[in-house]
Amino acid sequence: MPRHNFAIRFLACAALAGWLGPARAAEPDLLLDKAVTLPSTDTGWGGLAFDQAGNRLFLARGADGLTVFSTADQKPAATLDNSKGVTGVVLVPDADRLLAPAGDGTMLVAELSTLKVLDRVKVDEGALGPAFYEPSLKQVLVLAPNAKVPGWYAIDPASGKPGAHGAFEGGKPGGLAMDGKGKLFVPVPEAGLILRLAAADMKVEQSWKAGDCAEPRSVQYDRQAERLLVACVADKPGDKPVFVAMDPASGKVVATLPIGRGAGGMVVAERSHLIVIANGEDASFTLIQQDSPDVYRVVATIGTRPRLRNLAMDQATRRIFGVTADYTQPAAGADGKLPPVIYHPDSFTVLTYVPKK
Repeated sequence: MPRHNFAIRFLACAALAGWLGPARAAEPDLLLDKAVTLPSTDTGWGGLAFDQAGNRLFLARGADGLTVFSTADQKPAATLDNSKGVTGVVLVPDADRLLAPAGDGTMLVAELSTLKVLDRVKVDEGALGPAFYEPSLKQVLVLAPNAKVPGWYAIDPASGKPGAHGAFEGGKPGGLAMDGKGKLFVPVPEAGLILRLAAADMKVEQSWKAGDCAEPRSVQYDRQAERLLVACVADKPGDKPVFVAMDPASGKVVATLPIGRGAGGMVVAERSHLIVIANGEDASFTLIQQDSPDVYRVVATIGTRPRLRNLAMDQATRRIFGVTADYTQPAAGADGKLPPVIYHPDSFTVLTYVPKK
């Protein structure tokens, strides 16, 4: 065999070994380690964010405010002042800031180190949606999907004040993922589309149908594999909930796998290349192993608790955090539509899952 051919094959095998890791002795598994119930009202909750440096989990709990939960002590550490109504949280360590969008169109601004609230800035008349820090712009981008014209804002992380603003092209956005290099990926569930945008001006560059994905809901950008990962719900008859992996340059679907109903949060373990999807309606996790950027397989379905849908992950320990609460779903009315869920007071629970040893 020519020496250069051997070298090429060796490098290819080495690259693949980086994905496969050690020989597959046992498939990944997760176990419930802790369940801590907090005082709560009858309202729901929003997004979660994990602060790796401080071992803190930030919980956007609507009417119950923004709660800081110590993952080391497994107990609440603080609730930020003037934080009622927040629906999400963005951590910007480089600016020592925490920003939290709210249902009344305001943005809460606090110091990340001290948790001192600095301001609550009016951004829009409608509820603010998903928000993320875009490193290429050094701005927080927040969607306003419930405005009369769905739009977006660029927010200064230091002050929380809005700068650039525009209408959102393509329909009502459902989420946001970014590659860290100036490209954003936004699902539009009602249209069944994935949009690729330029972060600089939020202009749509590409619009794709994601194969068998009828309603894309949750998106993550895997920077190691350079793949867009999409969890899709199936609210219409005949549709099936699926996971889709896509090439972010071409929109090509490289993998499609079945998942549970009501997909919400999705996290990716950077070292083990394990993808965990929370299926709120089925009360389960779907565990997907990524063997290479284009090869994926379902390795397990794990029972969780009903309505556990939002996730955060500690990459150092591979712990996964989720939240839920007891609830009542009133029967459908004469029009066949279900009324809003009623959550039971003092049942809000923080769940910690750990890898099985």
